[in-house]
Amino acid sequence: MVVMDYIEGLMLCDALERQEVPANFLAHLHQAGAHLHGAGFVLGDLRQPNIIVTPDDEIIVRLIDFDWAGKDGEVPYPITISPDILLPEGVAELMPIEKQHDLSNLACIIDLCRRNK
Repeated sequence: MVVMDYIEGLMLCDALERQEVPANFLAHLHQAGAHLHGAGFVLGDLRQPNIIVTPDDEIIVRLIDFDWAGKDGEVPYPITISPDILLPEGVAELMPIEKQHDLSNLACIIDLCRRNK
């Protein structure tokens, strides 16, 4: 089943460009990742365009684009991956997506956010 909804906010890349990233954004991003991974799932495509910064004070981060998502270590990367997508080292088409891959991407996003303050 596919469920879609409109989410008010900005993609992280746009929020960074406009300098509209709330001070508590990183804490909320960690919380979103921990919730996903705590349930045994991975996103696989954790990058700026797939993170929405919302104007909501309680839920600042929304993860989107779950077409690669699935159970940690079970769901594979797609057979074709755009060369424009920076993947963690060693990741290739049809490999199982692992929590560590999401965490590697998360670390890059955190570093980018800290450099853009």
